[in-house]
Amino acid sequence: MQTISTHIKETLILSFPIIIGQLGSVLMGAQDNIMIGWVSELHLSASALANSLYFILFVIALGVTMAISPLVSESIGAERSQDSGKYLYQGLWASFWVGLGVSVITEGLIWLLPYMNQPPDEVVLAIPYLRILNLGTIPMLFFLVCKQFCDGWSDTKTGMYVTFIGLGFNFLFNYLFIFVLKGDLAGAAWATTLSKLLMFIIIWYLLKNNAKYVPILSQNKSSFDKKEVFNILKLGLPTGMQIFFELIAFGGATIMIGWLDNATEARAAHQIAIGTAAITFMCATGFSIGASVRVGNFLGANERGEMRQAAKAALYLTWLLMSFFSVLMLIFQQQIPVLYGVTNPNVAELTSILCVFAAAFQLFDGTQSVATGILRGAQDVRFPTWATLLAYLVICVPFSYLLAFYYDFGVLGFWWGFLITLILISVALVGRIFWLIK
Repeated sequence: MQTISTHIKETLILSFPIIIGQLGSVLMGAQDNIMIGWVSELHLSASALANSLYFILFVIALGVTMAISPLVSESIGAERSQDSGKYLYQGLWASFWVGLGVSVITEGLIWLLPYMNQPPDEVVLAIPYLRILNLGTIPMLFFLVCKQFCDGWSDTKTGMYVTFIGLGFNFLFNYLFIFVLKGDLAGAAWATTLSKLLMFIIIWYLLKNNAKYVPILSQNKSSFDKKEVFNILKLGLPTGMQIFFELIAFGGATIMIGWLDNATEARAAHQIAIGTAAITFMCATGFSIGASVRVGNFLGANERGEMRQAAKAALYLTWLLMSFFSVLMLIFQQQIPVLYGVTNPNVAELTSILCVFAAAFQLFDGTQSVATGILRGAQDVRFPTWATLLAYLVICVPFSYLLAFYYDFGVLGFWWGFLITLILISVALVGRIFWLIK
């Protein structure tokens, strides 16, 4: 059996490009927020409203793509690497149909948005932004399927490179559409949508012309395979539902903040703080994907002891890194609103307070993400699905609502709910890991 230090080293080597790629992905959102924030806090709040609705549904389809890397890594660990190509093709089919469903439901939400008791001036801005953003759903899912296929092969650099190319295009498009063409919020949506399409085109070209993948892809049929699509959905949809339940809590909070007396200021501060936390969270997501791949390899090879060591290594790295980010966030809490061009002193003060909460839950948020990845690599998706359902919908949403409105904590009530829920879910998932692979 490999030592824990060896597992830590190998997890770092595999996860580092994923982390960089994940940071590039979230920086695309942060880039949008910063450039939109330079227009006005009203535009920033409207984008937060639209994004909260969009991503609540998008993550269901996202979960389907996340089934690809553990399936590919398991086939490689079991010395059936020739089967990995079918997971790419059938993953594209699965993500297409799920993405199409998500797009249709999102369009329905757009029609309902004026009846959600939100500030009218934000709704006017959010509707075209959300509709344009919805056009990029399927291209982004296709890109993620290809990236997950590469990750399953421990080829984590390809996705990283393409993500940063997309980040560059997104910056150029944002500048062009927001400031040069005066597209404001709708311009930001067009920039994001076009960047997603380009990212898929680039990674597909690289896959089809990579000497390592050409023989594998040529051995597998690209036509729709009902059985394989069902297998992907069986693993991916519970993963998507886990993220969905979490986003119901976080995205639902963004919507309910619109019911507060200081809705625009509170939501702008919330968006900045949650966006900052999302940047650090992507590092944990990188370890989560890396752990999922490594645990999937050992599952295919039927090496339970190595699975346990790989799980420990990922958790140790996450605890160390997220603790470091907590300290950084506390040190720079006053400077973070300045980065977003905040001039309103109320928004700046509230943002600084929320950054303290974000610092407090860094460790637990990272833990639950990596623990979920470990369990996904072990193809145990039922327990985390029920655990997240209980934590976020039964505990977080009603508890946060009571604190925010009944006890008049305002936006802080939602963040107290986040902190308590993340502590509970992280403890439950880590316990499940060591019960499962003891």
